[in-house]
Amino acid sequence: MFGSNGKAKMDGINILAKSSSNEPHTVYFGTNKGKIVISCDCQAGIHRQLCKHKIALAAGDKAMLYDVAQENDLTTILSWIKKTKISDLLAELNVALHAETEAKERVSKLKKKIGNVMNEGMAISE
Repeated sequence: MFGSNGKAKMDGINILAKSSSNEPHTVYFGTNKGKIVISCDCQAGIHRQLCKHKIALAAGDKAMLYDVAQENDLTTILSWIKKTKISDLLAELNVALHAETEAKERVSKLKKKIGNVMNEGMAISE
């Protein structure tokens, strides 16, 4: 799409996302030249970092909507995302996060076990 000035026009939707401060953050989903861009006005988003608002909304999490009247907008956005690899990347991220959680739990258990052994002693093998 092109605007009256002949330059590429970006179409987009702003979604209000819930935040821990109870003030909503605006997450922008835009399309331009066959690409989708997603930005957020939260602290991480301002620095072009990935944030929980972008992840949740791109994954279709309606619980992140500050205004439930925006469900139709979210459905439109999800139709755009479905045509990209973003969904696959989010699924891969979820797998990695699950593995990270399991690894952290294992590390914690091992540290506790090693601490107990060092404090209580362990038999020396011959």
